[in-house]
Amino acid sequence: MYKYDVDFVKTRGADKTPRKRPFKAERNLTVSSVGGYNNKEVPALRINGMWLDDLGFHTGDKVTIHCENGKLVIEKSEDK
Repeated sequence: MYKYDVDFVKTRGADKTPRKRPFKAERNLTVSSVGGYNNKEVPALRINGMWLDDLGFHTGDKVTIHCENGKLVIEKSEDK
């Protein structure tokens, strides 16, 4: 079930236009597969959408993914 935190992000983009929908604090994705090492299928996640921009993740930004106890935590990297 989605959790909504309407106060978290109320606007979108540089012009700060109002959002059309409440912000979803939780996203449900499906792990898919892609051809990978030695032509073997490997698990893959594709994460995209304007909600990333809302959270401060912009095209060209570097990220760090921390793996811990069955969780992936994605943070913007300080390195540019």
